[in-house]
Amino acid sequence: MRHRLLPRATVAPAQFQLEKFTVHADSTPMRALLACLMLLLALPAQAERLALVIGNADFEQSTDLPQTATDATSIAAKLRSLGFRLVGGKAHIDLTRAEMLQQIRALGSEAHEGDEVVFYFSGHGIGGIQTNYLLPVDDGFIETKEDVPELAVDVAAILDRLPKGGDGVNIFILDACRNNPLPTRAKSAYTEKGLVSVSRGATNTVFLYAAEPGERAYVSDTGRSYFTDALLGALDTPGEDLTDLMRRIRLRVTADTQDKSRQQLPWMEGLTNHPFYFRPGPKPSPAPLLASDEGTALAQALSANTLAAYTAFRAQFPDSANLAFVNAKISELSPRPPTPAGHKTGGEWRDTFTSGSGEGPVMVSVPAGEFVMGSPSGEEGRDHDEGPQRTVKIGYPIAVGKYDVTWSEYNACVSDGACPVAKDDGFGGGSRPVTNVSWEDARQYTTWLSGKTGKAYRLLSEAEWEYAVRAGTSTPFSTGATISPRQANYNGNYTYGRGERGTYLGKTAPVGSYDANAFGLYDMHGNVWQWVEDCYEAGYSTQPSDGSALTKSSCSYRVFRGGSWFYEPKVLRSANRDRDAPDYRSRLLGFRVARTLSD
Repeated sequence: MRHRLLPRATVAPAQFQLEKFTVHADSTPMRALLACLMLLLALPAQAERLALVIGNADFEQSTDLPQTATDATSIAAKLRSLGFRLVGGKAHIDLTRAEMLQQIRALGSEAHEGDEVVFYFSGHGIGGIQTNYLLPVDDGFIETKEDVPELAVDVAAILDRLPKGGDGVNIFILDACRNNPLPTRAKSAYTEKGLVSVSRGATNTVFLYAAEPGERAYVSDTGRSYFTDALLGALDTPGEDLTDLMRRIRLRVTADTQDKSRQQLPWMEGLTNHPFYFRPGPKPSPAPLLASDEGTALAQALSANTLAAYTAFRAQFPDSANLAFVNAKISELSPRPPTPAGHKTGGEWRDTFTSGSGEGPVMVSVPAGEFVMGSPSGEEGRDHDEGPQRTVKIGYPIAVGKYDVTWSEYNACVSDGACPVAKDDGFGGGSRPVTNVSWEDARQYTTWLSGKTGKAYRLLSEAEWEYAVRAGTSTPFSTGATISPRQANYNGNYTYGRGERGTYLGKTAPVGSYDANAFGLYDMHGNVWQWVEDCYEAGYSTQPSDGSALTKSSCSYRVFRGGSWFYEPKVLRSANRDRDAPDYRSRLLGFRVARTLSD
């Protein structure tokens, strides 16, 4: 609220009657009160949650989309329940271009730095060159490709209106990946179906698409969008950031569209500088509060003598002359994984090819043993499919690849004509882990390697993989209660527990760039996901307890483990699981080989 202040010279000292007390405006207490009020008025506004929701259904020219009105209305109600203020106070249905621009201008003027902003659109969209266009309902005048920029709404122009600084975030949710509805003479410059990747590199901006670039989104027999229906369900889960949210949506949509000619794969691009939650979960315990002067703060850390206290000191005084001492204390107090009982170190080798020259990947001997598979219910970042926890006995020693299979190793199979060419990820080949390989490609490699060496190579089972990554630990990571970017390749903009931020490479690293675990295995956490043998089931209640893989005559999904360079640390946890179709390829996904050893 704004107040107009009259010149004091024109006003006699007023009296304000507050219950039994009379206070004069020119008295010392009143001057102090007014000073406090002025200070409060000068404080910056609190960050807001703001959303613009549009659903276009009834078009002049394009095919009508009757479900979009229901989808938009449902999303608006959900966002309102999550604390978002709706621009215009409602979902906007069937807007012309002028009306869309009016609401977009309102969004831009009402959004401020630090706000959490959502733009949701359900309707027709088309992909251009590094941008996408959303169609208004008055699309009847779009006749040629030149008409599109003038008569449709450019998504990039919406982004340009939004603030991008501070701790705020802009989230675009586009359920508009349908067949290009334009007349034939207007289609040539635009995608035939779906939208395109928007490579603008905007800070704190994330795009959630109903389908991958160039692919279409489907509608169910009941007239609901598979994507928006999955989104509505996922928004009810507390404590899930955008990565977890999109993974949940993707799994639901791919399962719902299995009978389509091509499964629909929702897709996300962009990153935020800090995690964003539509529905936040319980807040972690705050870091210890230390004094503002360095000497007193160090004394407090020494008195507490805890990992959290020294870590807080280092964050508060990164240039301290005492940093070497503090780092030594942090190293001393950091949990270390125990060496598994009975493990003999130094057992590594390569199997030579039986014909011609060459040899297989470096292998490491992992001893027999038992462990508890899965995560406890209270573990941070835990997913529902990581339990129930159970004891698994690995009753045999295993030879496990010391590293992920590299480009050089995989391309030897390609050169022999036994493996398909893997798409270049642009990160560099050689000793980096091979990517863009499916589960089927990985199996072809193990078959080829078995033939070249005379040894029975295979993928690890899921239980063997978790046994190998844990290497005798029961903590979220083999590195202990947390992990840092000095220990694995992942998105260092994010932290786990009381871990630290660090470098985000944004690509794969050469294998062996980080320390090995207690079994002598490298990159079990991060760098690239690793395919394992198992079919996926949502939980362990029916899975074998002897270390063998869960197999079926037909598998819709195969499991991969370990996280990758792209994800935040909670995805790298030893118990975390993910899955996709056996023919799925990604620049985040590789594999590691294994074979059973005789006693």
